[in-house]
Amino acid sequence: MICPIFLFKIKPNLSYSSQHQVSKSHQKPENPGLQKGLGVITSSLSYIRNALEEGRTTAENRTADIIQETRKLHIKKTSGLNVPKTEIN
Repeated sequence: MICPIFLFKIKPNLSYSSQHQVSKSHQKPENPGLQKGLGVITSSLSYIRNALEEGRTTAENRTADIIQETRKLHIKKTSGLNVPKTEIN
């Protein structure tokens, strides 16, 4: 059987113990240098994720502020109040 994602053959009749050994080797690398490298990558991705979340939160808050101010201005305009140009800016 060919796996469409990875484009290599998968042997369907592997025993449970050999499947377990393969998955176990992917879970816990024995090489300390590899572990350190994976730790650095994980840390970097976490930092990037946090920065993106903070940026998204800032953008959402700014957008909400703009919408709120726009509604206030619209209400003032439709209610017939004269709003000085200095208050609009």
